[in-house]
Amino acid sequence: KDSWSPIPLDRYFLTISETCNVFSKSRSTLTREEKKGLFPKRVKITPKKVGYKTYELRKHYQKTTNEINRNVHYVWTCISFIFAI
Repeated sequence: KDSWSPIPLDRYFLTISETCNVFSKSRSTLTREEKKGLFPKRVKITPKKVGYKTYELRKHYQKTTNEINRNVHYVWTCISFIFAI
């Protein structure tokens, strides 16, 4: 099942600045998360340019979106329980 994603389907790679815009994160945050294993690894696009595979970015986007949805559901369940008492 494909869900909507801000990552273009017609591209194989996104540059670092394009990735920063899509995920609303700074370059330093991407680098930090990448080193911790929390963000896909960048790859060499040309001898002088690096970026990210859009396939990996889509997987990451879907994974993080699912985690956010689970957390929101959990919070609403807790709030409902508290106010039901």
